[in-house]
Amino acid sequence: MARFYRLLDFIMGSQEEEIPLQYRFLNIMQFVTILSCTACFIENTIIDVDTYTAFLCAAGMIMTSWLYYLSRKKKQQELSATISFLFFSLILLPGFWLLNGGTHSGIFFYYFIVFGVIVIILQGFKRILFFLLNMAAFICLIMIEYKFPQYIIDSRSRNGAYSDLVMDSIIVIIMLSVMYFSIARNYNYEHKKVKELLETDELSNCFNRRYFGKRLDQLIEGHQIQGDIFSIMLIDIDDFKEVNDRYGHTEGDIMISEIGDFLKGNLSDKYCVARYGGDEFIVLMPDVSLNTAISVADKLRQKCSESRWGENELGLTLSIGVIEYEGSTKDDIIQEVDNRMYGAKMAGKDQIGF
Repeated sequence: MARFYRLLDFIMGSQEEEIPLQYRFLNIMQFVTILSCTACFIENTIIDVDTYTAFLCAAGMIMTSWLYYLSRKKKQQELSATISFLFFSLILLPGFWLLNGGTHSGIFFYYFIVFGVIVIILQGFKRILFFLLNMAAFICLIMIEYKFPQYIIDSRSRNGAYSDLVMDSIIVIIMLSVMYFSIARNYNYEHKKVKELLETDELSNCFNRRYFGKRLDQLIEGHQIQGDIFSIMLIDIDDFKEVNDRYGHTEGDIMISEIGDFLKGNLSDKYCVARYGGDEFIVLMPDVSLNTAISVADKLRQKCSESRWGENELGLTLSIGVIEYEGSTKDDIIQEVDNRMYGAKMAGKDQIGF
């Protein structure tokens, strides 16, 4: 499965590339069209010789390859999408319709893919325009077949008709499967990114205050129902205002980012490390008693004071308040741990209040 994901990322652009979702989808559908035209070309030149269909397949293969290159490499996705839909609507699909038996062939089903792709890729006026254009082309082809059936080239044999129908149906099923899989995968990825943005503080890359509040509610509920224990640390950087005043806010931002990395790197993954505001960080410690929390806090304090921070390699100390939850309200426990942190500052900073 991992190899399939890598192949998909190669075709439509990796998740790290700044490509809008609809254009990732354009890339994958163009690539599948290239493969489909190639398979159709081989089938109509080697297995069941049909010069006209083979020529149309070759034209589709070459044209779609260029459109894929235009979108994937040249980053001209809007132009590539516009030309693609004009080519499919006015040349490729009508040509296959007339050459392969019309409604008696599998070409009939390709229009349902095109309608879906139009809705996904295009927006605004272009979406309406191309949807109506394809609808008009679809209706016109049915009317032509009904009024002038002599213009529709039927398969030369019963075997040929059903072999074409089977091949077209398989291609359509593959294209639809890729379509749905791509949408689902990229939706999950985008949803995960949005969730991370909603839960993460951009500067420190720790959780934000909103997520901390949600996790605290969950731990309080666990304590009330099952008697689970947990502790909280409130961490304040000593004299941080002086750093901003003397070295500027850019230096201060760098140090906030470094402290965030420091806390996450030196605390268990089970803990919830969040930036509470300004130069304050708060840590939720599930299944941790007060004594253990004090020990963890002391190690953090010592390691921080021994390190150097920011571009100017400044020394920093931490004042930390520690509390074990014993059944008070959410607001009360935050106030209590804040009081203990403030007490550590009043005691001379670089201290632990508990």
